[in-house]
Amino acid sequence: MLLEAQYYHQYSFTSCGFFFENLDRIEPRNDIAFARRAISLTWQALGIDLQRDFLCDLAQAKGWRTNVTGADLYRQLPIVQPALLPPLSQA
Repeated sequence: MLLEAQYYHQYSFTSCGFFFENLDRIEPRNDIAFARRAISLTWQALGIDLQRDFLCDLAQAKGWRTNVTGADLYRQLPIVQPALLPPLSQA
């Protein structure tokens, strides 16, 4: 599970996600989804909540066209079973 988490963690750093001029594109959305999968696997394997700090960091990233934040994009991802992620804070 941790090896798969590492895989998705690395996958979340694909360069296309940060190459374009606006946060509200499919590439950054995909990178955020990959990061959430890594967060989920880490939570399941170790019970460590990486989601809270990640959301705080994402909240500071803001798209210049739509004013959507990275945290907004994270919250727009499809809902997963509650046991797969730590409780979602309002960060």
